[in-house]
Amino acid sequence: MPKDIAWQLSPLQPADSAYPNRLTKRQREFAAGRSVASELLKTFGVSERVGVNADRSPAWPKGFAGSITHSDHWVWCTVAHRSGYLSVGIDTEPIVDESTAQQLHEQIATETEWQIATIPSLDQCQRFTLVFSAKEAFYKCWYPMMGTVLHPKQIEVCQLDENRITMKRNSDPFQLAIRYLIYGDNVFTATWWREN
Repeated sequence: MPKDIAWQLSPLQPADSAYPNRLTKRQREFAAGRSVASELLKTFGVSERVGVNADRSPAWPKGFAGSITHSDHWVWCTVAHRSGYLSVGIDTEPIVDESTAQQLHEQIATETEWQIATIPSLDQCQRFTLVFSAKEAFYKCWYPMMGTVLHPKQIEVCQLDENRITMKRNSDPFQLAIRYLIYGDNVFTATWWREN
Protein backbone atom coordinates (compact mmCIF):
# COMPACT_ATOMS: atom_id res chain seq x y z
CA MET A 1 0.00 0.00 0.00
CA PRO A 2 1.21 3.53 -0.67
CA LYS A 3 2.35 5.35 2.48
CA ASP A 4 -0.44 7.92 2.22
CA ILE A 5 -3.21 5.31 2.40
CA ALA A 6 -3.97 4.40 6.02
CA TRP A 7 -4.81 0.76 6.62
CA GLN A 8 -5.39 -1.69 9.41
CA LEU A 9 -5.60 -5.47 9.29
CA SER A 10 -6.90 -7.19 12.43
CA PRO A 11 -7.86 -10.73 13.39
CA LEU A 12 -11.62 -11.11 13.61
CA GLN A 13 -12.52 -11.73 17.24
CA PRO A 14 -14.63 -14.77 18.12
CA ALA A 15 -18.24 -14.24 19.13
CA ASP A 16 -17.62 -14.74 22.85
CA SER A 17 -14.88 -12.10 22.98
CA ALA A 18 -15.58 -8.67 21.50
CA TYR A 19 -19.10 -9.14 20.15
CA PRO A 20 -22.28 -10.50 21.74
CA ASN A 21 -23.26 -14.07 20.90
CA ARG A 22 -26.66 -12.90 19.68
CA LEU A 23 -25.05 -11.29 16.62
CA THR A 24 -24.81 -13.44 13.52
CA LYS A 25 -21.43 -14.09 11.93
CA ARG A 26 -22.20 -11.55 9.19
CA GLN A 27 -23.27 -8.93 11.74
CA ARG A 28 -20.05 -9.44 13.75
CA GLU A 29 -17.95 -9.04 10.59
CA PHE A 30 -19.89 -5.90 9.60
CA ALA A 31 -19.52 -4.38 13.10
CA ALA A 32 -15.80 -5.20 13.18
CA GLY A 33 -15.23 -3.57 9.80
CA ARG A 34 -17.03 -0.36 10.83
CA SER A 35 -15.09 -0.28 14.10
CA VAL A 36 -11.74 -0.50 12.30
CA ALA A 37 -12.90 2.17 9.81
CA SER A 38 -13.77 4.53 12.68
CA GLU A 39 -10.34 3.97 14.26
CA LEU A 40 -8.60 4.81 10.98
CA LEU A 41 -10.69 7.94 10.42
CA LYS A 42 -9.67 9.15 13.89
CA THR A 43 -6.03 9.08 12.74
CA PHE A 44 -7.08 11.75 10.22
CA GLY A 45 -8.81 13.74 12.98
CA VAL A 46 -12.29 12.70 11.80
CA SER A 47 -14.82 11.61 14.42
CA GLU A 48 -17.62 11.03 11.90
CA ARG A 49 -18.53 7.37 11.48
CA VAL A 50 -18.81 5.49 8.20
CA GLY A 51 -22.43 5.37 7.13
CA VAL A 52 -24.31 2.94 4.93
CA ASN A 53 -25.53 3.84 1.45
CA ALA A 54 -28.85 2.55 0.13
CA ASP A 55 -26.97 -0.22 -1.74
CA ARG A 56 -25.26 -1.26 1.55
CA SER A 57 -21.86 0.06 0.46
CA PRO A 58 -19.88 2.21 2.92
CA ALA A 59 -20.71 5.94 2.95
CA TRP A 60 -17.37 7.61 3.69
CA PRO A 61 -17.17 11.09 5.23
CA LYS A 62 -16.77 13.92 2.74
CA GLY A 63 -13.23 14.16 1.42
CA PHE A 64 -12.36 10.52 2.06
CA ALA A 65 -12.30 7.26 0.11
CA GLY A 66 -11.96 3.85 1.63
CA SER A 67 -12.72 0.17 1.51
CA ILE A 68 -13.63 -2.50 4.06
CA THR A 69 -13.33 -6.27 3.74
CA HIS A 70 -13.71 -9.19 6.09
CA SER A 71 -13.48 -12.95 6.01
CA ASP A 72 -13.78 -15.76 8.54
CA HIS A 73 -10.57 -14.69 10.28
CA TRP A 74 -9.66 -11.15 9.24
CA VAL A 75 -11.07 -7.65 9.06
CA TRP A 76 -9.22 -5.09 6.95
CA CYS A 77 -9.88 -1.44 6.18
CA THR A 78 -8.21 1.30 4.14
CA VAL A 79 -8.82 5.06 4.20
CA ALA A 80 -7.34 7.76 1.95
CA HIS A 81 -7.82 11.47 1.33
CA ARG A 82 -9.81 12.14 -1.83
CA SER A 83 -7.22 14.78 -2.68
CA GLY A 84 -4.87 11.97 -3.67
CA TYR A 85 -7.17 9.03 -4.41
CA LEU A 86 -10.53 8.84 -6.11
CA SER A 87 -11.21 5.35 -4.79
CA VAL A 88 -9.67 2.35 -3.05
CA GLY A 89 -10.64 -1.32 -3.26
CA ILE A 90 -9.51 -4.19 -1.04
CA ASP A 91 -10.58 -7.78 -0.57
CA THR A 92 -9.60 -10.84 1.44
CA GLU A 93 -10.68 -14.40 0.79
CA PRO A 94 -9.86 -17.76 2.36
CA ILE A 95 -8.26 -20.01 -0.25
CA VAL A 96 -10.98 -22.24 -1.67
CA ASP A 97 -10.80 -26.01 -1.95
CA GLU A 98 -10.23 -27.81 -5.25
CA SER A 99 -13.90 -28.76 -5.66
CA THR A 100 -15.04 -25.12 -5.33
CA ALA A 101 -12.35 -23.91 -7.74
CA GLN A 102 -13.44 -26.46 -10.36
CA GLN A 103 -17.16 -25.81 -9.86
CA LEU A 104 -16.91 -22.01 -10.26
CA HIS A 105 -14.01 -21.94 -12.73
CA GLU A 106 -16.08 -20.90 -15.79
CA GLN A 107 -18.23 -18.38 -13.87
CA ILE A 108 -15.26 -16.29 -12.68
CA ALA A 109 -13.02 -16.04 -15.75
CA THR A 110 -12.55 -17.15 -19.35
CA GLU A 111 -10.07 -19.82 -20.43
CA THR A 112 -7.87 -17.07 -21.90
CA GLU A 113 -7.78 -15.33 -18.52
CA TRP A 114 -6.90 -18.56 -16.71
CA GLN A 115 -4.00 -19.06 -19.12
CA ILE A 116 -2.77 -15.51 -18.43
CA ALA A 117 -3.20 -16.00 -14.67
CA THR A 118 -0.68 -18.82 -14.46
CA ILE A 119 2.64 -18.65 -12.66
CA PRO A 120 4.60 -21.58 -11.14
CA SER A 121 4.36 -20.27 -7.57
CA LEU A 122 0.55 -20.60 -7.46
CA ASP A 123 -1.37 -23.85 -7.23
CA GLN A 124 -4.88 -24.20 -8.73
CA CYS A 125 -6.72 -23.18 -5.54
CA GLN A 126 -4.49 -20.18 -4.86
CA ARG A 127 -4.80 -19.04 -8.47
CA PHE A 128 -8.59 -19.30 -8.46
CA THR A 129 -8.90 -17.43 -5.15
CA LEU A 130 -6.46 -14.75 -6.31
CA VAL A 131 -8.36 -14.06 -9.54
CA PHE A 132 -11.70 -13.96 -7.69
CA SER A 133 -10.34 -11.69 -4.95
CA ALA A 134 -8.61 -9.35 -7.41
CA LYS A 135 -11.87 -8.96 -9.36
CA GLU A 136 -13.61 -8.13 -6.08
CA ALA A 137 -10.97 -5.48 -5.26
CA PHE A 138 -11.29 -4.03 -8.78
CA TYR A 139 -15.07 -3.86 -8.42
CA LYS A 140 -14.90 -2.24 -4.97
CA CYS A 141 -12.60 0.44 -6.39
CA TRP A 142 -14.68 0.91 -9.55
CA TYR A 143 -18.20 1.01 -8.09
CA PRO A 144 -17.97 4.14 -5.89
CA MET A 145 -16.75 6.16 -8.87
CA MET A 146 -18.87 4.73 -11.68
CA GLY A 147 -21.95 3.36 -9.89
CA THR A 148 -22.28 0.42 -12.25
CA VAL A 149 -22.48 -3.21 -11.17
CA LEU A 150 -19.89 -5.49 -12.80
CA HIS A 151 -20.12 -9.27 -13.07
CA PRO A 152 -16.75 -11.05 -12.61
CA LYS A 153 -16.59 -11.85 -16.33
CA GLN A 154 -16.88 -8.13 -17.14
CA ILE A 155 -13.50 -7.66 -15.44
CA GLU A 156 -10.66 -9.12 -17.46
CA VAL A 157 -7.24 -10.39 -16.37
CA CYS A 158 -4.53 -8.68 -18.45
CA GLN A 159 -1.32 -9.77 -16.72
CA LEU A 160 -0.11 -11.65 -13.64
CA ASP A 161 3.26 -11.20 -11.94
CA GLU A 162 4.65 -12.43 -8.61
CA ASN A 163 3.00 -9.63 -6.59
CA ARG A 164 0.61 -7.87 -8.98
CA ILE A 165 -2.30 -8.75 -11.23
CA THR A 166 -3.51 -6.20 -13.80
CA MET A 167 -7.17 -6.08 -14.79
CA LYS A 168 -9.49 -4.00 -16.91
CA ARG A 169 -13.16 -3.68 -17.67
CA ASN A 170 -13.92 -5.65 -20.87
CA SER A 171 -15.37 -2.74 -22.81
CA ASP A 172 -12.68 -0.11 -22.24
CA PRO A 173 -8.91 0.23 -21.88
CA PHE A 174 -8.98 1.49 -18.26
CA GLN A 175 -6.70 -0.74 -16.17
CA LEU A 176 -5.97 -1.16 -12.48
CA ALA A 177 -2.96 -2.93 -11.01
CA ILE A 178 -4.02 -5.02 -8.03
CA ARG A 179 -1.33 -5.87 -5.49
CA TYR A 180 -1.71 -9.23 -3.76
CA LEU A 181 -0.35 -11.24 -0.87
CA ILE A 182 -0.94 -14.87 -0.03
CA TYR A 183 -0.58 -15.31 3.72
CA GLY A 184 -1.30 -18.70 5.23
CA ASP A 185 -4.66 -19.83 3.89
CA ASN A 186 -5.79 -16.36 2.82
CA VAL A 187 -5.43 -14.08 -0.19
CA PHE A 188 -5.32 -10.30 0.27
CA THR A 189 -5.75 -7.93 -2.69
CA ALA A 190 -5.64 -4.14 -2.90
CA THR A 191 -5.91 -1.49 -5.59
CA TRP A 192 -6.34 2.27 -5.77
CA TRP A 193 -7.45 4.88 -8.28
CA ARG A 194 -5.22 7.93 -8.03
CA GLU A 195 -6.32 11.51 -8.58
CA ASN A 196 -4.44 12.71 -11.68
